[in-house]
Amino acid sequence: MEKYVASLSSNAYARNTRQTYQKVLTRLMNWLNEHQLELNDKNLAVYLAHLYASGLSQSLCALTVAAVSSQLKRSGQSQSSPIGVVSRATMSGILRSPKQGRGQVKGLRWEESNRVAACQANNGTPSGWRNAALISLVSDALLRVSELAALRISDLSFEPDGSARLLVHRSKTDQEGLGKFFYRGTACILCSQMD
Repeated sequence: MEKYVASLSSNAYARNTRQTYQKVLTRLMNWLNEHQLELNDKNLAVYLAHLYASGLSQSLCALTVAAVSSQLKRSGQSQSSPIGVVSRATMSGILRSPKQGRGQVKGLRWEESNRVAACQANNGTPSGWRNAALISLVSDALLRVSELAALRISDLSFEPDGSARLLVHRSKTDQEGLGKFFYRGTACILCSQMD
């Protein structure tokens, strides 16, 4: 029964989140081992300051704190947390400092994605139509790549008025998989033209 509980509790986070946390924790532990330090409040603060001083982003520092917190909760050691006054103050200072790191890529506007989709559709090939449909679908429903990759044709249903409904089974903001419907977009028109 303990293996079953461990299996279920490991599903509390999405696979990508678990992998990211593991990567961040491995990096932290390697740094601690390299400097012959143990994980405590002061050393975590020094590590966070090191990340920021190295030009890495505030979000990576915050992700490190979240990964440590998650690891402690899952191992039942949250009472002896290395996230204390010093590391919290350091993290607050980092968050108030000027932004750095690569930052978030600026997204395409709808007009731009419509031009790209139209260019693909004008290609006149099956792959051009497919690309146009995918580009329009991603743009209209504001899908992440993982959400698009998980879609099936049965998730798209056409309405009598020419619009369509799209069911997204699971997303970053819907970890439990309750599902969310999106309505009508250019992609729906393109998909119906492909039939």
